[in-house]
Amino acid sequence: HLDNIESIDKLLSADRIKGFLNQSPIAFATMLFKEGRSVVEKTFENNKIQELIKSKEQFDLIFLETTFAQEPLLAFGYKFKAPVITLHPFGSFSLVNTIIGNPLCL
Repeated sequence: HLDNIESIDKLLSADRIKGFLNQSPIAFATMLFKEGRSVVEKTFENNKIQELIKSKEQFDLIFLETTFAQEPLLAFGYKFKAPVITLHPFGSFSLVNTIIGNPLCL
């Protein structure tokens, strides 16, 4: 039972992502990082997020749905002194799997 759960609307729509799929792999990867940074900037500009940052709220656990270049969102764990679980909607790249020792290369 979850009494205290809040969701902030997604900033990067599926339609927008579909528009990027026809790019070259290099252009696509570059775009992912730029879009990731843009989402972080828009997140911190969001009025609800600013209210949350200034609040005295307490959380037992924080879930984040992150993509590329969104590590700054982990600061919510520090701010609220709560563990963070990040969900990544994309599969990882084979190179990343090799580097981190993930045997589940997709």
